Amino acid sequence: MTPSDVLPDRIACRLDTGLCDCWIWTGPLIRTSPCVSWNGKSDLGTRVVYKIVYGPIPKGAQIRHRCGQSLCMRPDHLYLDDRSTSEGLLRAFVEMVTARIEVLPNECWHWTGAVNRWGYAVVETTVGNKSNRLARIMYELVIGPIPDGLVLDHLCHTRDETCPGGASCPHHRCVNPSHLEPVTVAENNLRGRSQWAVNARKTHCPQGHPYDEQNTRFKKYRGGIVRVCKTCAREQRRNARRRKREVVRRSG
Repeated sequence: MTPSDVLPDRIACRLDTGLCDCWIWTGPLIRTSPCVSWNGKSDLGTRVVYKIVYGPIPKGAQIRHRCGQSLCMRPDHLYLDDRSTSEGLLRAFVEMVTARIEVLPNECWHWTGAVNRWGYAVVETTVGNKSNRLARIMYELVIGPIPDGLVLDHLCHTRDETCPGGASCPHHRCVNPSHLEPVTVAENNLRGRSQWAVNARKTHCPQGHPYDEQNTRFKKYRGGIVRVCKTCAREQRRNARRRKREVVRRSG
């Protein structure tokens, strides 16, 4: 396909096809975009080409470049960005997100846009000016709904044992759906880096006794619940009684 095949000669003659696959406009500009006189008016060249090849442009819609070259007027490099439809809104959202994502060597999709106080990627919505976590939006767009009561765990963070966590954790910015897994709040906490999570993952007490159903009891401690090894507790009571008898024997 050449410009002369689909466009009027007065437009086709000003298109340079020798530099790349694009049809580069060499005529006048409106700021940095092609300017074409059409039906007695000056209009953006991309809009004129789109109307000639594809037909009318809906009110409020814009013409975008697939190639990213603002001077390109090749019809198959142009697409309609109609934000009055759900498809147009979705396309605009995807373009906005992909422009702000950096793919890292570990396959994380690192968000370079806004984050909340915990360091998670967020995007603003037009409803109530709310911020929504981008990871949840990406997961539901690509994989499907998140079951009620579950939260998303960043598997890239869980696998990286060197990451200290917290608001500065780089994995909080990752929005790769394949790095996300819906889990319960309890499971998500267990996978964390806090001292509580580290202790909760332990299967044996410091003396090597198992934290199983027969050997474990729970008690309140400093506003929380802690596990107590029954074997160690019995040994501590025996030692306490032994010391008490020793004190009594010596004093007598």
